[in-house]
Amino acid sequence: MLFLFGKRSSQLVVESLPLDIACAYCGTRGSLTGVVFADYLHFFWIPVLPLGKSCVTVCGHCKQTLSGQFQMPPAYRPAVRELEKQAKTPFWHFGVLALLVAAFAIALIGGAIASLTGDHRFDSGEPALGARYRSKPSRTSTPADSTYYLIQITRLTTDTVDYKMTVGLRGRFSTASATVALRDSLDSPSAVRKAPRSVWKFMCTGQGIFRRFD
Repeated sequence: MLFLFGKRSSQLVVESLPLDIACAYCGTRGSLTGVVFADYLHFFWIPVLPLGKSCVTVCGHCKQTLSGQFQMPPAYRPAVRELEKQAKTPFWHFGVLALLVAAFAIALIGGAIASLTGDHRFDSGEPALGARYRSKPSRTSTPADSTYYLIQITRLTTDTVDYKMTVGLRGRFSTASATVALRDSLDSPSAVRKAPRSVWKFMCTGQGIFRRFD
């Protein structure tokens, strides 16, 4: 039977306990060894999340083995706790968790870069009469050289979105320049474009072509 996920352990430290501690079973002093393990949750044997550390004591004389501090007599516990404290959890036990953190960081950095370059995705929502949008700019060496279009919704019906659109624009974008462009730089001053609401929503939320800026 194949187990896709579960719990595993890796050995961290093997060290003798202080000589003055006697075995709880045979009474022999200086015969105890502590073995510290790091437990972790795995998926397809890839570490996902560390679950903590555990210690096993073994008497070299009578071979008594005790697992976990709850099984151990009080005399063992301070030395076992110190041994667990010294043992460091390997970084690779964080496996998938580290990858998720890295992916999240990359997404944040990508979002910050997109914010600086104007490459955004439109926030989902229904179109509003008079709302203004900016198209995704073309990719060029500098943002100032990229081409973009401005769109303004002029009419809404239950099924369609009517809008006007400028010719391709270049240069630094601002709300003031957008107002002038939507007045003076239309691709066809007398023409009104139409798009089904479903297509409009896909262009805004699916493809991210249009982003509202007011």
